[in-house]
Amino acid sequence: MKVSIIENDGERVVASYEINFIELDHEPSDEEYYSEAWQRAIEADLVVEDDLEEYRFSF
Repeated sequence: MKVSIIENDGERVVASYEINFIELDHEPSDEEYYSEAWQRAIEADLVVEDDLEEYRFSF
């Protein structure tokens, strides 16, 4: 599933990631997808970890 991280102050897409949880033995929740996208954006230095409230997520 493709998850995008979007700034709340505008419509700028900060990052988009294709996320697959094939190895899980359950249906992933939206929060699991959002968390994985957020972690990837942190690792890529696209967002600051403590600024989560500044962004929204979209599928």
